Amino acid sequence: MKPTNACLALSVAFCSTTTAQNQTFFNPVLPGWHSDPSCVFVAERDNTTFCTTSTFLRTPGLPVLASRDLLNWKIASHAITRENQVSEYARAVPQSDGIWAATIRYRRGTFYIITVYRDNLAPGIEGNKGLIFNSTDPYKDSSWGDPIRFRTAEIDPDLFWDDDGTAYMLTAGISISTIDPSTGITGNTSHIWNGSNGAFLEGPHMYKKDGFYYLMIAEGGSGLNHSVTIARSKHIRGPYESNPTNPVLGDAGTDEYFQNIGHADLFQDENGHWWSSVLCWRSGPEALSYPMGREMSITPVSWPEGDWPVFAPVRGEMKGWARPTAINTPGDDGLFTDDMIDFESTSLPKHFLFWRFPNKQSYAVSPEGHPGTLWLTQSFGSIMDGVDNFTAGFDLVDRTLIMRQQMHTLFEYSVDVDFAPREQGEEVGITLFLNNAQNINLGIVMLPGNATTNITTAAGASRSFVRPHLRFRASGGGSLNPTDTPKTVVEPLPCTWAGHPVRLILRAQDSRTYTLYAASSPRPDHTEMKLGTAPASLVSGGMGDFTGCIILTVVFSFVNLTSNAFYLKTIYTTDLNGTEAAVNSRWFNKAPFNWQGDMDVECQPYPLTVGSPFFTSNNGFHYRVKGIIMLNGTADSSAGSPDIRSAIGYKNTALQDCYLKDLLIILYKSDPSALPSWWLTFKNSVVESAVLQCNVLSDAGLAEVTLQADYHGETEKNYDYVIDSNHKTRASVWWGTRLSNAYFIGILAAAARVPKIEEHDGTFLNRARIRFTANPEETDIRSDDFFGLKWSFNFANGRLQQFEMPLSKGVKAYNSHFWGSPVMTESLHYAKLMHSLFALDLGNCDSPSLLLTHSALQYAIHAPDDMNRKPGGLLNNSATFERMDALRYNMIPQPGDTDGQNPTVALNESYAAFQPIMGPLSCKNATISAQYLCSVPKQKKTGVMLLSIVLADLVFLQAAWKLLQFVAGTRMSKVPQAMVCEGCLSLHHGGENFGKAHSRDADEESVIGLAGDYISLASRESRTAMHNSLAAIP
Repeated sequence: MKPTNACLALSVAFCSTTTAQNQTFFNPVLPGWHSDPSCVFVAERDNTTFCTTSTFLRTPGLPVLASRDLLNWKIASHAITRENQVSEYARAVPQSDGIWAATIRYRRGTFYIITVYRDNLAPGIEGNKGLIFNSTDPYKDSSWGDPIRFRTAEIDPDLFWDDDGTAYMLTAGISISTIDPSTGITGNTSHIWNGSNGAFLEGPHMYKKDGFYYLMIAEGGSGLNHSVTIARSKHIRGPYESNPTNPVLGDAGTDEYFQNIGHADLFQDENGHWWSSVLCWRSGPEALSYPMGREMSITPVSWPEGDWPVFAPVRGEMKGWARPTAINTPGDDGLFTDDMIDFESTSLPKHFLFWRFPNKQSYAVSPEGHPGTLWLTQSFGSIMDGVDNFTAGFDLVDRTLIMRQQMHTLFEYSVDVDFAPREQGEEVGITLFLNNAQNINLGIVMLPGNATTNITTAAGASRSFVRPHLRFRASGGGSLNPTDTPKTVVEPLPCTWAGHPVRLILRAQDSRTYTLYAASSPRPDHTEMKLGTAPASLVSGGMGDFTGCIILTVVFSFVNLTSNAFYLKTIYTTDLNGTEAAVNSRWFNKAPFNWQGDMDVECQPYPLTVGSPFFTSNNGFHYRVKGIIMLNGTADSSAGSPDIRSAIGYKNTALQDCYLKDLLIILYKSDPSALPSWWLTFKNSVVESAVLQCNVLSDAGLAEVTLQADYHGETEKNYDYVIDSNHKTRASVWWGTRLSNAYFIGILAAAARVPKIEEHDGTFLNRARIRFTANPEETDIRSDDFFGLKWSFNFANGRLQQFEMPLSKGVKAYNSHFWGSPVMTESLHYAKLMHSLFALDLGNCDSPSLLLTHSALQYAIHAPDDMNRKPGGLLNNSATFERMDALRYNMIPQPGDTDGQNPTVALNESYAAFQPIMGPLSCKNATISAQYLCSVPKQKKTGVMLLSIVLADLVFLQAAWKLLQFVAGTRMSKVPQAMVCEGCLSLHHGGENFGKAHSRDADEESVIGLAGDYISLASRESRTAMHNSLAAIP
């Protein structure tokens, strides 16, 4: 089965003319998303100005932009091009994580960029990762090495060298400290200025001129109140004198088109003239439509000797210092000039972008068999995941996105797509993307058609016809005006377009509106079909206030591995009234990739055949699996099932870098011995909602074998998911994984062994439930092969939260039905063969909340020697919970009505194997509760006793269960409670010390007396009833 993929053949035409004139220029000089700019002029580099900007989760990160005239710019390099430089990208969740404001400086032949990687989910200082990059060649990506790391509690670091060579770092807030850029070691920190109004003091930069230290900062926060202020001092650590004319820059409270002016930097040109770079919105005072976000403008500055600098107001048309035009700066100009990209090389252009670092297996430039194309694999999360759930929109799912920035208010972007969808939900297209909650999309998607005829699959399921559609939809959930979100429009793809590429068009013909069209291509006289219009306000500000719009050529989401798509051409142009004559037309001469099969395609299940493994790989092949349904076998078939494994003959060979979602494998067998081998090992992978189920139909009845995992989270280190599920063993393994809302369920026949789930080293498990139910139905209970349970858990170095493990066993013996009931009939002499063993190792595990529930037959709660290992309790003696806030353990033994038989006869041989149910614990707050359910044989009445022991601070508890005997040696700061109920009667007791120690061999009378102590404050009638119930127990 071949992976679904999209092959993109792109020929990009980007038309933009920037003409340098001596006295006049136009802002922004760096249009599009270029936030928090910082610039430095370097005379020995051919009088070139180098700037960098914040990039958040966009990669490559920290562009170094170069210009010799401040008007014509090129991308010289990127400081962040390798994932191992900043590994935090792989764990980023919020869209505002990533590289925040940076400062670029030059000293003695070396360029320095100092910045902070911001992790918004990390607490305190851990949320800021200080980074210093350096390079001696700003025109080579490879010259920027791994960053020097430093600790900082603040953002927006600045780097300044004093005359004596001492390096200083300034940060938001506004503080200064010494720093060694070669080691990241910082010295004493001093707070040096409170700003002019004390609100959101950010983006500091230090300059020394005419004997003064000038400190320039941003105030008011990035928004309509943003401004630039400046102060000076004779001493670097102050005190600082505020400029009486502050703010020196800003348009707050005005009706100017340029707003949010702030985060300025200062630099000189070769003539000694001063300039300032600033960020700004092109939004007007209403600040509703500014889809390109924070852009970089410049303004000339007059700075008389010994006086304050004077900044010209930032406007669209500016007068500045005369400078010669220079267009021969080294670097890549694809972002700023006309370009046509055929992908004949093996690398992407410098101005093509990603969101986080991409999976390198998700794309290829000119792959074998497809020269001149960009090949993309499918996405595994919708581009609109954040519509209803903002957090879900930023989960770490594998999305395939190729991006380029919107650089102009008026533009057109189009793609020609040849797409052959086969499964419902497959979609490819284009999007104007701010974040997962704010985007505008047009795609070709496979949806149910209008046909009323249903067809039947080989498995007997009735399925509707599906066919390609055009779908326009937008997400404004994170915008300032979500009510402006247009309605979704879906239209069937015209049948006359079949066999030809489809052109998808995104057009901005005014500053406030985007319109999306589709057309049959490649005819130049194509007739456009308008699909929808969306306001620019949807992709302005809101949740994406720090960034700006990016145009994506994207595979939205695929649901299986059967279809192919080709993007044949993309065009970005600002000449909306012109033609596309400059675009390379040779794509029109290529043979199109035609539709495969009929326009109406049935969603077929994948057929399994005996002897044909579904997954086979000896080299860890990269799989992308979603929505696979496999059916095999019939109720009367006893033939062996096919193996499902990661390699032929190699049980432990892993499938690496895989994404497994919505995988359902259902096998029907009449003989448990015909169950298949399920050997799947995944490394560095994500498993989301996978169900492997085997239905065994036999004389004993129907039983199921199911292992289900719902994964929503991120890979921490290595992610291993193993299903070793032959008829003897079923197991799953996670290493270094964050799991959430996970359910692991096993339902087995008597002839099968139960699951063993283990090895979770470094695992983060959130809201998990593990349940096992065994129902052998009419299996002979005397069989030595009767089922046993071995579950061991190792969460060392991990974290558990809201972890629940209920265990229940059900037996139908001698035609007397039993399913989850505390009542059994007939003989229990062989009950000792039903046993269970638990081991839970939580060494160094941070477990704020842990719920363990054990519900089983009372006489099965022991660890007999025949389990071939040392008996142990639920929590082994090495378990520590020093960081646990709460522990609750419920034990619900369920002895039954024995019809006069004494159940203790079957237990006497195993008493020696009993171990403490609880080993020594160190726990802040714990609740140990034990429930005893029994039926009194003679009186046919049920007595239920609930013993709840509340532990505070450091408490050591050892307990063992011998029918109704509690073995406890404990120190308690609170009195235990007991609730004895018969029917609906409940009593509560408190006020007495419980300091007695009772041995395992305590006689029955003392145990009953102890129970009586708990009900001493109850009513006489209740006490009498309870004592009678206790006395009735043999």
